[in-house]
Amino acid sequence: MARITIPINRTILGYRWHPQVASIHDIDGVQVVNVDLPSDPAPPPRSRTVQSEPHPMFARSYSQESHDLHVAVVPGGRLATGSGVVITARGELVHETLWDTPHLVREFGRPRRLSPPRRLPGTHASLMSLWCGGYFHWLFNSLPKLAVLEASGVEYDSLIVPERLAPFHHETLAMLGIDESRRTPFTGQHVQPDVLVWPSPLSPINHPTSFMLEWLLRSLGTRPAGPPTRRLYVTRAGTRRAVNEAELFAALEPLGFEFVLPEERSFEEQVKLFAQARVLVGPHGSNLVNGMFSPKLSVLECFQPGHVNWGVYGVLCGVGHEHWNLLCPPVRRPLRPRRFDDMVVPVDLVLETLERVLPSGAP
Repeated sequence: MARITIPINRTILGYRWHPQVASIHDIDGVQVVNVDLPSDPAPPPRSRTVQSEPHPMFARSYSQESHDLHVAVVPGGRLATGSGVVITARGELVHETLWDTPHLVREFGRPRRLSPPRRLPGTHASLMSLWCGGYFHWLFNSLPKLAVLEASGVEYDSLIVPERLAPFHHETLAMLGIDESRRTPFTGQHVQPDVLVWPSPLSPINHPTSFMLEWLLRSLGTRPAGPPTRRLYVTRAGTRRAVNEAELFAALEPLGFEFVLPEERSFEEQVKLFAQARVLVGPHGSNLVNGMFSPKLSVLECFQPGHVNWGVYGVLCGVGHEHWNLLCPPVRRPLRPRRFDDMVVPVDLVLETLERVLPSGAP
């Protein structure tokens, strides 16, 4: 986690708050329980392409020093935003609960009105984290906090989770033994438990450790009956789709590919399906990340230049899978950020890549 260097000295309108960013180790009254879990980074990602000029993201270094693991017990600690930033009873922003300086600026860079906090009796542990409403960040930033909590031995009455839980939130929590009676929904309103428990993330964002990936596979995965053989084209329901998808799949279907929209399946069904996958092709996005549940996989991930992100790439390589990439022409739409552009996937380059990926002589 990057070191925060920007001090905050502002009065919050309507709620007299003069916040300072402070390290959790320097705040009186906070108990910090150190946690000893493996912190070795996952193997660095490597990707290949049939294109002559690969995107520079695939040449960059992904080394990042692992951070210390601990659980903080904060009497009167507060949550004011859905990204999990902790504020002490005295109004200090806890440095370790911020991902980086941009996170700080987005959340607290301007004066803002905070209502008086709603009190929550008891001790509550927070699973709230940056972008935890989305599949990828819930799976890799929020859920692994449970491993840190368990290793710490700190007891709590309930877990603070997003108010609007998608089916994958419900299913993954249930698989980990967290039923609804042990969940406290966070509505986005300023809340203050008697005691707030904050577990650190198990690894830095987008920099998975081997232990974190092993924990997820052990906790949520399934073992296929035999060697994986299925070939899947993984589509998307939202943005960053292949606009020529019908043409692309028409070329893939004779090679034995199945058309899959993961959102149509339960989490358990997705895990079982991807555990049987030998080859994945699809646009970049969290729909591909369940490939980690396969014991042996080759994946071709298609990107448009406005959003070349290494999150899925890092996870799949971190569990030992083969990764290929294609940079595809974007389809611009007015008034929409470039990161949401759709793309035209070059069918000829997909087939050229698959000639190198598929076993010799395979249909």
